[in-house]
Amino acid sequence: MKERSPDVMEMLQFIYSLLNLERPHHILDVGCGDGYDLWQISQLAPPVDCHFWGLDTAATAIQATQADHRFDDRFTFLAHDVSQGLPFEDGQFDVIFS
Repeated sequence: MKERSPDVMEMLQFIYSLLNLERPHHILDVGCGDGYDLWQISQLAPPVDCHFWGLDTAATAIQATQADHRFDDRFTFLAHDVSQGLPFEDGQFDVIFS
């Protein structure tokens, strides 16, 4: 994962603070890229039965992200073009981030 500058991290921490992470079970990051934001969000969410999903159109980014998270079964990453709709049931996610 690419390092973020302190200014970017400060902005991201503010954005993450706006998410309702009290009791999430399924969190989706649309346009997840290298999975950095989803990993950061996973550090803030309570460690109870929470699963983190990432979607990105770039298959190479998804492959690299899957390799980075291969030992953590809380994460699922999919290469998918969201202009074709989301490959999930309505209401499946407690938090959606992009």
